[in-house]
Amino acid sequence: MGIRIVHEAEPYRMIADALGRCAVIEARNGRVYSLDCPDRREADDTPEGMALVAAGAWRSHEQAAERFLFMARGEKHYAETLW
Repeated sequence: MGIRIVHEAEPYRMIADALGRCAVIEARNGRVYSLDCPDRREADDTPEGMALVAAGAWRSHEQAAERFLFMARGEKHYAETLW
């Protein structure tokens, strides 16, 4: 499996597998979530759980990095707007 966290900006993670595929997931309170709606997947925050929620969402490093930055910047803007 070989899942590793490449980048993290609460609550988002960019992860990679042993094949070099990357995905962006959300992690909160010991759980991980896919970003795909309406079929959002949820699992325990483990390497296996991260692989499960990333299934079908694997992308190139460049594509995942773009999505990660978009999500992280959006989260920062959302938090600043609320507070």
